Amino acid sequence: MGVFLPWYVFPDTAAYSALAAYGPRCAIHAIVTGDDSGPPRTDLATYITEFKRLADSGIRLYGYVHTLSDVAAHVARPLADVTADIAAWYGPPGLAELLSGVFLDEVDPALSNAKAVDYYRQLADAVQGRGGRVVFNPGSQIGCSLAALADVYVRYEDYAADWAPQLGGGMRCECAAQSSCAALLHGLAPAAGGAAATAAALSKIVSQADSRAFSYVFVTDRVMPDPWDGLPSYFNALMDTVAPWQLSGNDFRPLLRSRPEVIDVDIDSVGQLLQQAAEVGVRRQDFKLICYFSAGTYEPARAADDLAKRQVSWPDLEAAAAAAAAAAGLSVGAGGGARPGPLYLQSMDPPFGEELWLAVDLPATRQLLVDKVMIPRMKYAVAEGCDGVELDNVDAYDNVSPAAFKALKPAQRPARGVTPEQQLQYNGALLDAAHGLRLSAGLKNALDLLGRSFADGRRVSDAYDWFLNERCWEFDECDAYGDNIRWPASIMAVEYCDSVRRFGGAGSQGVLRPDCVCPLANAFRGAAGNCTLSHLIKTVDLQALGLDCRAYCATPGVNCVPPAGGKVSRCLEPKSVKDICPRYGITGAAKAPAASGAPPPAGGGRRKPPRRRASEYANEYEPRVWRGHEDRRALH
Repeated sequence: MGVFLPWYVFPDTAAYSALAAYGPRCAIHAIVTGDDSGPPRTDLATYITEFKRLADSGIRLYGYVHTLSDVAAHVARPLADVTADIAAWYGPPGLAELLSGVFLDEVDPALSNAKAVDYYRQLADAVQGRGGRVVFNPGSQIGCSLAALADVYVRYEDYAADWAPQLGGGMRCECAAQSSCAALLHGLAPAAGGAAATAAALSKIVSQADSRAFSYVFVTDRVMPDPWDGLPSYFNALMDTVAPWQLSGNDFRPLLRSRPEVIDVDIDSVGQLLQQAAEVGVRRQDFKLICYFSAGTYEPARAADDLAKRQVSWPDLEAAAAAAAAAAGLSVGAGGGARPGPLYLQSMDPPFGEELWLAVDLPATRQLLVDKVMIPRMKYAVAEGCDGVELDNVDAYDNVSPAAFKALKPAQRPARGVTPEQQLQYNGALLDAAHGLRLSAGLKNALDLLGRSFADGRRVSDAYDWFLNERCWEFDECDAYGDNIRWPASIMAVEYCDSVRRFGGAGSQGVLRPDCVCPLANAFRGAAGNCTLSHLIKTVDLQALGLDCRAYCATPGVNCVPPAGGKVSRCLEPKSVKDICPRYGITGAAKAPAASGAPPPAGGGRRKPPRRRASEYANEYEPRVWRGHEDRRALH
């Protein structure tokens, strides 16, 4: 559940700073407007300064454009005038990169001077051709053929007092299979019972919206005729209501509407994903489901679910690990929670410093983790209907090796740090546990292990059912799969078109062109000539779906040409180009890409995480989807 906020406020540093303060708390989408109900025409620098303040906080911005010249008579504005307004949002330097899309207001399915679907399709194309997302505002129910043109449509914009009666009449997001819905309620006065009663009323509305397949909501106590000219008095309470809702799950409807063949999702979000799949008409048998959890780190955010859903108590594990270490006569820290200690080694690098690397360098701890944590999670995955498991962070040897603890004072016995051999022992136990429960298991990253064998002689590259990688072209390491895998394996991977990277010994910086990298991915066959590389290309935007390379290169107008000599470094754009996704029609929307040479980029408004090592994901809880996946032994 996200917040869709009409923000029709003249640039004022205090007001914009107040809204920006909420940006890091949850997903906020703000509709912004210029000085005359459209793109800014005057004082452009001031608008850009304040819009940038919001975008830098993580708030996604949508430029306002109205579409009717006579609302009562259902008369559409001339198409050229509306497309000119759209172009004006993307024209001025410094403005376009702040936008995530355009908000088309007054969407009317009963136009008197044009066919509504044809008219609004041309407007949607004008936005999407610039790499933007499309938001329609009919304010009420529309036909799904019209709703399908937008990424989001406002299904309800009305008085808060009318919300419950309309729900009673059966209102819901009727076109959830085609587009996401937003609800905008105004005039909800603070409850007479005080702050707690107001929070309860907001929570009820959010819960009702979710139950009727809405993806976004906004509620204010401001009233007509200008309910959108500032924040509600209880905005903090609304954020407190929506933020936990987001942390407890995600809106998977846009992802599901793209009809993926494989979905990789957090293990504790499966129930919500399957519920939403039913809402949008996607059958469970139509996709394979991989369930994610970290097998190599302690995740504080998962501890409550571990206890409630799987009866896994981390305090009990700390005590058990300490007891096992003492029984073995080891000197590995003062207590179960020590770092380094019997259960944990050290914190992960920022921005994931709250997670702790698990002490898989100790045999007793490895066994404890497999028996008491990972197998219960796998059994839960089976019960939830998962086909396979993504075991994250199984490369501690590359992050907390013995070299990291050489200066440890006082020294511990045995010396701390994870070796490749210890990692293989742990990974082999995880793999056997998954197979014992008839779950497929993939190796995520850890390319150094591909050429090695487990203790029983099985080659790592032969033992896993599939492989998962992030940014192997960017780090120029995809060949490790080709050099080591000799069976018809499926390798699922993702590349970012807005991630600046340093290449080669010369230190060149830039981003990789999708039309150059995708042919390399599509032609990948491995050492035996029969592997497949199913590659997504996307932005690092947490909500971006991306496009499969094969579908991308098959799109009319897209000219995919491999680099000379197959050298990925020749796909490099200079570092001055920080985001080339919009140029190639790659946005957060699950739409067909535009042809090369499309209008200038929109992009922007995205919260970009720090660049991470090849062994780490930019967003660990992001659902990932693949199409064109060749199902060999990859998933049971």
